Amino acid sequence: MASLIDYDVYFPLKGHVSRLMPVTVTNYRENTPEYDRARCANRSKNQEVNQILECSRERESPTSAALSVYVQFDHDKHATFNSSSYTLALALADKCARFTPFPGKLVATGRLLAENRIGKIGHFQEKLQTIAQALAAKELHQGDVLIYPAENEQQASGEERQLLKQLRQQGLQLRAANNLEALSDLWSQRRQPEKRSTQHFALLSVVLLLATASVFFWPASAVKNTPPVVMPVITKASDCTSLPLDVARLQRCIEPDLLNPADFQVDYSYRQVKENYAQVYPLLDKAVLHVHDRFNIHLTSPQDAYVYLYLYNSHGELHDLITLSKKSHAVSRDQSITLPSAKTNFTLDDQTGTEILYFLASRVPETALQAQYQALKTARDQGRHEQVKQLQQPLLAYLQKHQQRYFLHQ
Repeated sequence: MASLIDYDVYFPLKGHVSRLMPVTVTNYRENTPEYDRARCANRSKNQEVNQILECSRERESPTSAALSVYVQFDHDKHATFNSSSYTLALALADKCARFTPFPGKLVATGRLLAENRIGKIGHFQEKLQTIAQALAAKELHQGDVLIYPAENEQQASGEERQLLKQLRQQGLQLRAANNLEALSDLWSQRRQPEKRSTQHFALLSVVLLLATASVFFWPASAVKNTPPVVMPVITKASDCTSLPLDVARLQRCIEPDLLNPADFQVDYSYRQVKENYAQVYPLLDKAVLHVHDRFNIHLTSPQDAYVYLYLYNSHGELHDLITLSKKSHAVSRDQSITLPSAKTNFTLDDQTGTEILYFLASRVPETALQAQYQALKTARDQGRHEQVKQLQQPLLAYLQKHQQRYFLHQ
């Protein structure tokens, strides 16, 4: 399976039309042999992109440095520009796609040099003016971050210093850096654990007949602050602890805690790659999604509960989207969460087929359900295919007995 995580970092372009251009890095979360370190949508930049990422990853572990990514500029395989100041943005997008991403929007301009040094750029004033225009047009917002070479700040003209001051006053966070390592907090955020509380459980399954497959993320939290509650330990019947659980035992362990799925508000939305993700559409019955389209799931709970949302994708694999989104299964009354987060999206890969989303919510932690899923994930990660089959088949058979909602995708 190629589970995908993507991240955008913007860089200012100076030219006939000055604007912010996104560089999007999609993480396949595996070392895909048919690609080099990176495959670029714009083939003329493929070699250059690989050289940059080889440099930016040189101090990483062999495992993370070997992960394959897909790179796009402006969501367009024909995008062209003549500037090396995009290389810092590319390195940051690559880091955020493969590690824990910064939850806001990043804008970066700088040349990545040997030993991950960040080199001075030209036309600094014009690029700051482009960023100021983006702020005025609300393409950027308070709390977003601008990264640029420390050398440019040290040698800034009076006009450039005034522009930097104005950007800071308007709420943009400014980061001047000499090297890439000085920015590592942007892709290794340590977030506070999400607040927890207790109760209740329901099931809603959603079928996505996607013209593509699914994608996952390392997202930021999008929940309301709630006071921490100590969760009680619930002991299920003894036949809920011996794995693998068959369909009958799953039903005995889970059914007593089910709530009405209609009580939970679960909304799905998507953006189209052909529109550069500008417009948000509701993901309704019989909607059609395409390769590299993006979607989100927004859930509001009417009561304290433990929520679970599984995806059975077109690769034939079952995944826990809440865990992949780095969210807590515990939610409180009237709490809303967005998957993968308010700042990131699920992006569809090249694999076509049917995808099914199953939403569950419980008044207690469903330890049996999660134990079977965790055993399934471990077996899949270790390549134990027969054990994967033994664990996944009863889970799917149980989920398929419940309410489903269909989306037709071609």
